[in-house]
This record gives sequence, C-alpha cells and structure tokens, in this order.
Amino acid sequence: MNTFRSALTALSAIVIAAGCGNNSSTGPGGNFTIIGDSAKMIGPNDGQLSRANGINDSGTVVGLYVDVTSTQYGWQVRNGFLSYLTASFPSSYATAPQSVNDSGHVTGFYSVSTAYHGFLYDGATWFTFDYPTATSTQAYGINASGEIVGAYFLNGSGNAHAFLKNGATFTTIDPPGATAAAALGINAAGDVVGEYVDGSGEHGYYWPHGASSPTVLTIAGASGVIPYAINDAGSIVGECTVNGTTYGFLQKGGTVELIQYPLAASTSAYGINDAGVVVGQYTNSSLLAFGFELATQ
Repeated sequence: MNTFRSALTALSAIVIAAGCGNNSSTGPGGNFTIIGDSAKMIGPNDGQLSRANGINDSGTVVGLYVDVTSTQYGWQVRNGFLSYLTASFPSSYATAPQSVNDSGHVTGFYSVSTAYHGFLYDGATWFTFDYPTATSTQAYGINASGEIVGAYFLNGSGNAHAFLKNGATFTTIDPPGATAAAALGINAAGDVVGEYVDGSGEHGYYWPHGASSPTVLTIAGASGVIPYAINDAGSIVGECTVNGTTYGFLQKGGTVELIQYPLAASTSAYGINDAGVVVGQYTNSSLLAFGFELATQ
C-alpha cells in the first residue's frame, strides 16, 4: 500500500487568488461533467513540486513544497499571504502539512531518519505525536473539535493501519477485514473517508460516524477511487482514473463531477471546505506539479 498523498515530493512559490464561479464541460465520452475551468494556481510555484492539501472555512490553505535543491517545506496561505512551515523538532525534515481546521490548527507529518511522525501546529507551537508502539505515524485529517485521523506502521510490517486521535486517546479504526488501511479525512460529525486493502483488492471508503462498517466508495466508469477529504455537508473529494487519466472528483448530494485543471495531464483533489472550495494538485504536460484552488459553488 502506498503512502497516499505523503511527503515524498514537494512544491513551488507565488500566490494567485482563486477565481469565483466555474465553467463546466462534458467528457470523457459524455459520461461525466468536468469542472475546473476557473481553477487557479495557489502556493509556491518556483520549485520542483507544489501541492495544496487542505483548506478551512476562512480560506486558509496548507500544503507542501519541494524547492530547486530538493528540500521539502510546508506552506500556508492565510489572508492572502504565503508563509513557510518547518517543524521545529530535532533532526526533523520534510514537513508535510495535510489539513487545517477552522481554529487554524494544522496537522500533518515530518521525517526523522527513515520514520514519519505526526504533528499539530497551533500557529505558535509545534506538538509531535505517534500512535503508541508505532514506528511511523502519518496524520492526514483534522476536524473542528481537533480530532485527527491518519495511518501508522508497526515494526516489521509494511502495512498501514488507520487511526483516530481524540485528545491523548488513540484508536485503531481499520475497516473490518482490512489488511492495510489509512484514514485520510474527517468532518465535524466524525464521518471518515480513506482507503483500505482486503482480500478483494484496494478500496476507497466512506465511514459515517457510528456505523459498524464503512461503505465502499465507487464511481461508475472510474477506477482507482480514493477519497481524501469530506466537509461538514458530506461532500467528498478525491481522485479517480477514467480512460487512463487521473481526475479529481467531487461527490455532492448523490452526483459526481470530475475536476480537471485547465490543460492538466492529471489532477487530484485533496481538500474541501464548507463553502465548497476545493484544493489539490495538478500536473502539466512537462510533468511539473502545482497546487490549485477551485470554487465550486
């Protein structure tokens, strides 16, 4: 199982504000509506790679960036201003912010040697955490009450396990029958989205709070469906493959729209706020990757 939207690459510099409104077209094959014509680049754009991973209801966006020297940083765009985020722990590197909640608290992970460790940054202080007994921990989603979801790895095992962190309490939340799993997003109600592997293959899932098991998330005509985030209205964003091309997707109220940054070779959607603003990453024809922001309402 891969490390999902993990800290293996980074991003680029200069902030461009997102546009309002959105045009749409039909395709591929007339089976899907494609949105994204009004998407705008956001975050750094002067390095090797950039990715927008999360957005809150105030419009603060967080992501990661790899500069021309192959050094990875986190970044944040808040009130139109770009700043860089670097975890302040001994021997740490490759800071990878993944989500930001409405209090402005940022979660993600960083590296020390060959292991990942989760972090929470409250705007002034960096806090580190690991799932108990884990050798590596990756935090992906945070909701309004500060609950955090992610994945952890145990010594001697290459398979991830999904976790929920509520205060100081950690809980494994692998779907029943899963041999590997990661929880990638959580909303205020405690609904979780993520990915898992079982005997029949790899699946994206939606797990409503209080349900005994998740629902496998499928999109007719698409494969490789991975949901990365869910907002408080239950709208889900992620990525999928249609006719060999990777698109972002927005599932809202029983309908699915594909997201494609203009002229992009591939697009992935990683975050959505309650206003329906989506952030993610696109790859251009030169295989350079940048963050984007898209207003969908």
